[in-house]
Amino acid sequence: MATYRQIYISFWSDTKVCDDFSPEDKYFYIYLLTNPHTNICGCYEISSSQMAQELGYNEESVKKLLRRMEQTHDVIRYNWQKKELLILNWHKYNWTKSPKMVSAVRAVAQYIKTDEYRVYILSTLERTISGQKEPAPQPAAAGTLSPAIPAQPAAITAHQKTDEEETMSRMVASYEQNIGPIKRAVFDAMRTWWLSKGVEPDMICAAMDEAAMQNAPNWTYAEGILRRCLSAGITTLAGFRADQKHFQSKRKGGTPAAPADQQEEPSLYAAFGMN
Repeated sequence: MATYRQIYISFWSDTKVCDDFSPEDKYFYIYLLTNPHTNICGCYEISSSQMAQELGYNEESVKKLLRRMEQTHDVIRYNWQKKELLILNWHKYNWTKSPKMVSAVRAVAQYIKTDEYRVYILSTLERTISGQKEPAPQPAAAGTLSPAIPAQPAAITAHQKTDEEETMSRMVASYEQNIGPIKRAVFDAMRTWWLSKGVEPDMICAAMDEAAMQNAPNWTYAEGILRRCLSAGITTLAGFRADQKHFQSKRKGGTPAAPADQQEEPSLYAAFGMN
């Protein structure tokens, strides 16, 4: 853990800070930038009660300040369920292109709990390394970040959102294990395959496993598998495995009779020209 954090003197002349921040906003923002929980990624776990204790505020005041920083000033994101805070644009004042710095950011980023935050950090890192000036897409200030106690319908939605985050986290872990650090575009594509096209998350993970096994560890290859599966009407892991088994049996010279409800469906491997 760092023993100090630097604040550029330009902070005090920044037009956003000068024109929009109240004295209390400035105090709170500097605390978010320099408190002992900060790390090289600018994304760290901290609860509103911890902030209140360290600042000498009551917790309700801290919650109001967090909302101001996120919704009014747009300088942070805060996940209330996971108690994780992301400082937007942290990289501009704390990162370099040195291999040691890059390695440190990647090492810490793997422990970030919120998928959207980790994607933003890693995407920003890639842009920093390559010298791209276009900023990475920032995580949205979603409803799940609100500390307000929701009504029953909203509570159900929040529960569904938590389940969605867990599922996406599992797919991200599979991607990073088989292919490498994930980019926002791939994260969004996986979410589309699952929620919009109806492909089981386990099958998406299986497609990435297959890509790695075929010595083609990239999303283009995995997505090609998914596209051909979907064209063959295969959207579940069970269907994917059955098709694999059918193909392997054919290669050994013994073609089993397919179930009656599958006899007219084209094989995924036929789509690849492997039959």
